[in-house]
Amino acid sequence: MSSHSVFVSGSYPAVSGLYSTHLKQGLHLAAALAVFHRSRLEIDLSGGVREPGSGSPAGPDTLFVGFSCGKPLAAACLWVLKERGRISWDKSVANYWPEFGSGGKEGITVRDVLTHRAGLPTTPKPVEGTGMTNFGRAVQALVEASPEYPPGTAIQYHSVTFGWLVGELVQRVSGRSFREFFESEVKAPLGLRDTYFGLPPELEHRAAHLTETKDASQPRAAELFNLSKIHQAIIPAANLMTTARDLARFYAALVGRGEIQGVRWLKPETVVEATSLHAEGPARDDGRPQRWGLGIHIGGLEKHTMGINTNPRSFGHGGYGTSIAWGDPDAGIAMAYLTSGIQSDEVNLERLCGMSETVKQAFG
Repeated sequence: MSSHSVFVSGSYPAVSGLYSTHLKQGLHLAAALAVFHRSRLEIDLSGGVREPGSGSPAGPDTLFVGFSCGKPLAAACLWVLKERGRISWDKSVANYWPEFGSGGKEGITVRDVLTHRAGLPTTPKPVEGTGMTNFGRAVQALVEASPEYPPGTAIQYHSVTFGWLVGELVQRVSGRSFREFFESEVKAPLGLRDTYFGLPPELEHRAAHLTETKDASQPRAAELFNLSKIHQAIIPAANLMTTARDLARFYAALVGRGEIQGVRWLKPETVVEATSLHAEGPARDDGRPQRWGLGIHIGGLEKHTMGINTNPRSFGHGGYGTSIAWGDPDAGIAMAYLTSGIQSDEVNLERLCGMSETVKQAFG
């Protein structure tokens, strides 16, 4: 298996060793790891192959499907609007999107959406599979839906519906398309050169091909998310396309309280509010402990893909079966580990938790 590795600064043998071990074990065909420390890119690794049997090496500019790693970036659009006084967390979604306020959804607040308490966790059947690519139809399906449980009373992960709820709120409040708003108000000011919701067709050749183990929790997810049609659509909760460098840079800006390498994006108080605890408790469906900020996981759990006994002031988000990205403002660390192999939850937890712990120890 061909590989490519680059150290930007320093030497971190434990990190590079574990990174190489994961590739050699065949846990994924390609992977990229980027770590910022105190706003400086310290580790930048990429390796493996982009496509099975091709021999084409994955490099620093390889684009990975980030799955739900995109949720905080989508939510960040609302953080921007909140800072500008355009939206309030405790106003109803219907206040900004009137058609939404029917069928028991009248009291759902923006905060409920961002903390996965809106009561709409299930992807509507008309927009399952490749139907996810129809943003307008998805939004209409949510208008027609009724909550599965009383909104605001319980946490249940809104794996795909989160993105349509957030995306349509961004459009209603800003008067601009979600893609336009994200690119001008999040991507550009943070200098994220290779991050997309809606991949330009001419960049398809840079995408890493997903593979999955037989025990992955959603068989054929790789087949679906390898489609150009999925890559190029606007699915804010599920189809982020990015590099490890860019994703780690986003978290470095959060660790820097809204500033990255001298560039101010958001006010410190905006970032602190977004990355503070807003909801916690057992998940309604599986009972697993949950700690949520505004569209982003909050640390403080015993074991997570962000590590073991994570700092309760840390924050991050994973991507289905493949990846993790997080920031710890106390340690000054921001990390993104993107891979092309979809693993079972058990293997994925050990793989990503182990890498997160190794990175923390390298800068401890």
